[in-house]
Amino acid sequence: MRLGTFVLRPSVNQSINTEITRDQGSKETRNYLATGIRGTLTSDWSRHALTITGEGVYERNLNGNQNDTDPNARLGADLRLDLADDTIAHITGNYRFEREDVSDPNAIGDASEQAGVHQFETEASIEREVGRIHGLAAIGASRDVYTDAKLSDGTVFSMKDRNRTGIDGRLRLGYELSPAIIPFAEVALGHTFYDRRRDSAGYQRSSDSYAARAGVAFDFGEKLRGELAGGYQRVSYEDARLDAVDAFTADGNVSWSPRRGTDINIGLRSTVQDSTAAGQGGWAEYQLSSALAHQMRDHLVARLTGSATYRDFQGSSDNNVTWVAGAGLTWSINRYLEMTGDIEYETTTGGGSDQNILRAGVGLTLRR
Repeated sequence: MRLGTFVLRPSVNQSINTEITRDQGSKETRNYLATGIRGTLTSDWSRHALTITGEGVYERNLNGNQNDTDPNARLGADLRLDLADDTIAHITGNYRFEREDVSDPNAIGDASEQAGVHQFETEASIEREVGRIHGLAAIGASRDVYTDAKLSDGTVFSMKDRNRTGIDGRLRLGYELSPAIIPFAEVALGHTFYDRRRDSAGYQRSSDSYAARAGVAFDFGEKLRGELAGGYQRVSYEDARLDAVDAFTADGNVSWSPRRGTDINIGLRSTVQDSTAAGQGGWAEYQLSSALAHQMRDHLVARLTGSATYRDFQGSSDNNVTWVAGAGLTWSINRYLEMTGDIEYETTTGGGSDQNILRAGVGLTLRR
């Protein structure tokens, strides 16, 4: 859909789903409707470019607790400024809302509705090429705001002591061995300010972070492209009673198309998450994700997804891991209408957690 100098590509999905949760010997089933809206707005300018993407899912239970839903929304914008032939600037902004997952170590155990998390991010960066040297400098800010959690007895649990603001900067230097291979090194510094100097347990959780990594970016055209890097990150807290978190990191994203109609994506992500437990500063979290899409027929696409999230609580034996595996089919009835079917299994083990979730659903997608 053309809107002036922009092109909008919207879609709406309506699905009916079921979810079966087994936790500590108990079983809970809910059936729900999910309405999803997605769109991409792209500029059609001769110079510079603006891309805005958005998606959101609203759930309504057909049975069970109406608060037991998992709505989410994402909105992102990327403005590319072509300052010169060898200099490009980016200004990005992102917003995300989601409800805290029950498998998260910070989730409230006796909650009928977990806290909602509003996340805001913005970054300004500039890239410049000087011969074979590729340089990048960026500065960013983030803001996390938590809504109240609701306990099973109807009371409200305030999460305001988790609200925080972060500021960070990073520098990257790369060398072009060939147009397809660019090794690089990167350093980053950051500081996180909590709104309240002390949390409900009396700990000062504002922190400083330091990170360094080295890796390689590669681009062999449509067949293979991506970036892989390894490094080290340290987060130290203002409160001397909270131990610093040291973590070796692995990050990257690889897109591979071994044959026409088959696309494989693999992602690696390492982060340090702040804890709310008394006496514990945080933990290192490692996530591996993968997705495969294969065009079986002209109008039929099969999908496989999988992920593993490992949480390393340093100095503790309560480490846990969450595994997710899914499969789906998309049938294009015509250029405007698709039918989808999905099934997903999630399990969390370790750290006192023993939860299994099975989800399945069918839906229709209307698109332009």
